[in-house]
Amino acid sequence: MTAVDERPPQQTHHPARESYRFSVPSSPTASKVAREMAANLLTLTGHGGVADTARLLVSELVTNAYAHTHSRVIHLDVSVRPDRVTVAVWDTNPELRPQMRATHADGESGRGLRLVDRLATSWGVVWPHSPPARWKRVWFALAESAAEAPTVLMPTDPRRYQ
Repeated sequence: MTAVDERPPQQTHHPARESYRFSVPSSPTASKVAREMAANLLTLTGHGGVADTARLLVSELVTNAYAHTHSRVIHLDVSVRPDRVTVAVWDTNPELRPQMRATHADGESGRGLRLVDRLATSWGVVWPHSPPARWKRVWFALAESAAEAPTVLMPTDPRRYQ
């Protein structure tokens, strides 16, 4: 006679959302450290499909925080869901509003927020509701599914000129 286990199989817990927070000193290496930490985190949590885009956008936002604010520390929040990733970069200079600047063909700046605008599913800036504001948060979201992801047309793509 064979014994039968009547208990239901163990269910693996898959939370609807996982949140991670880390901080980097505002220094010349902040961008490199933050982008690699975010990309590795996304790969480890099963979101490798958006890791390279997140790496680029984190690099741009952390570079902006380092270059244009007086924050001593830059904070990152990464929220992962089954179909979406949201990354927020915090700094302690809320009076400095992020803005898209004009770019020049031979210039080295002014492209960061344009890349975020082009590659992220959505993005924005959040300030606290009550004064005195002590921080601001620039965030972006990336969709795991191709249906939600923005279409990026390369310069050689004929659809770009239609």
